[in-house]
Amino acid sequence: MSHLYQVVELKKEATFQELSAWYYKSDKYAPDLAKFNRDNGGPVEAATGKLAAFQKVYFPDLDYFEKPQSPAAEVRPAANPRPMGKVYTAYEVFTGGESWLTIAHGRVDRADEIRSLNPNVVVNNQGVVPAGTLLKLPADAQGGVAPR
Repeated sequence: MSHLYQVVELKKEATFQELSAWYYKSDKYAPDLAKFNRDNGGPVEAATGKLAAFQKVYFPDLDYFEKPQSPAAEVRPAANPRPMGKVYTAYEVFTGGESWLTIAHGRVDRADEIRSLNPNVVVNNQGVVPAGTLLKLPADAQGGVAPR
């Protein structure tokens, strides 16, 4: 039985604990996320305990971790894994925070699209996304990094 998963390309070094907290809003799935990636040809941590930038990390749907898995339902490593869900680029908000419009390079339509991909992100009174927030960007985002 296969499981749906999304693929995110890292823009900087990260740990599975950080990625679990960002994607699933809880770091408790970090060991399972690491195992899922190991078992399915995804990245593994380097000796530093971090994943290198520009690696693609597989994020299974949350129900994969929540439902008990029988041996027959385990996902088997594939020689050539192919994502079956949407692909997102990850983006970390710069120091000082940024507005949705800044993140979208001044394009209102893209700012709305990015905001809709990140419904749980809370902005401050000035409409600024806090520094260090990891955001999902559309798959066709160019470079995934706003100019400094």
